[in-house]
Amino acid sequence: MTKHYVALIIRDVEGRYLTLRHAKKVERQWRFPGGKVDSGEFPIMAAARELFEELGVIAYGLNLIKVTEDHFTDAETWKGHFFEVLSYSGEIRLMEPEKHNDWTYMDVFDLRNANAHPEYEVAMEQTYTSNATVCIVSSTPSTARS
Repeated sequence: MTKHYVALIIRDVEGRYLTLRHAKKVERQWRFPGGKVDSGEFPIMAAARELFEELGVIAYGLNLIKVTEDHFTDAETWKGHFFEVLSYSGEIRLMEPEKHNDWTYMDVFDLRNANAHPEYEVAMEQTYTSNATVCIVSSTPSTARS
């Protein structure tokens, strides 16, 4: 059976990646925002939902940059859908303090040395999938984030 999750890549004006520190994990604490795709839900909608649930912001532009497939057991496969957040509205804040207890922007060097989850390697790849497309979640205009 294949399960799906989304990971959201948000970069600041300096090119650093937004990461969340998981409140209950000791290993690989730092992760990208994201979560499971619910049954019957499209990954793009899960990405927008997770962005709001975890950070309290509304996505206006999401770009699918990579889909990964991980096999953990013979019966369990996880597909990861990695989205770059092109624009959003609102101020970033922790909406689930029981799940995440801190957030920060990290550069590539920081990610490699900060006990980050291996998913960060996807963000650092220079070449993304060739079929990536821009998906607009809402038609409401917003200020683009760099």
